[in-house]
Amino acid sequence: MWGGARGERVYDWQVVELELPVVEGWKRYLLVRRGKVEAGEEGELRAHVCFAPRGVSVLRLVEVAGVRWTVECCFAESKSLVGLDEYEVQSYVGWYRHVTFACLAYALLSVLSCVSLGGKAMVQYEPLSGSLSVFKKKRGLRG
Repeated sequence: MWGGARGERVYDWQVVELELPVVEGWKRYLLVRRGKVEAGEEGELRAHVCFAPRGVSVLRLVEVAGVRWTVECCFAESKSLVGLDEYEVQSYVGWYRHVTFACLAYALLSVLSCVSLGGKAMVQYEPLSGSLSVFKKKRGLRG
């Protein structure tokens, strides 16, 4: 169960072990999520293929799957803030350097913003005004 924009999100989960060749001590799992809905309706199904240590708990797989949305938000934010998607390279090495630098820059900005917000997470921080013109006026910037 996770908090969502429209309240708590409640799901049914099913885990199936897959019999694919894997590394010793590890296993592939199919984790299927179904949204709980009213009687007589079918919930939407989502599937995740997981690669985890053999014997991992269902709860742990579900926790990791729940972090997916946070990771996607971080990637979307890093595309706009640090230009993660603005690469024009012709080799893997150039691409790798660009992506690594963009991720490091995003990590630095995340730490600095957390420190400047007094330790609050960005989600907990609610500025008085979201208006860019108000922000610029307060700082004496041209707008």
